[in-house]
Amino acid sequence: MINEYREKITSIDLEIQKLFCQRMEYAKQIGLYKKEHNLPIFDKKREKELLEMLLSIYPDNQTKKYYKRLMKEIFALSKEHQND
Repeated sequence: MINEYREKITSIDLEIQKLFCQRMEYAKQIGLYKKEHNLPIFDKKREKELLEMLLSIYPDNQTKKYYKRLMKEIFALSKEHQND
């Protein structure tokens, strides 16, 4: 039983990895655009609106706080990548 759960988690982790790579590529492209147009990397309003929208449709109240932390970390990593 535990091995089945672990296999499912591994499969999910691989999908997360694929999606994370895609997200970081788009973040990089946005960072390049912002640099070309002298725009700040951090858009507080956009980040706040996106997080609020994502949390408003998140289906599990028991894990919502963890999802919020995850998204904040992803936002931070995206900004860091844009600055590189």
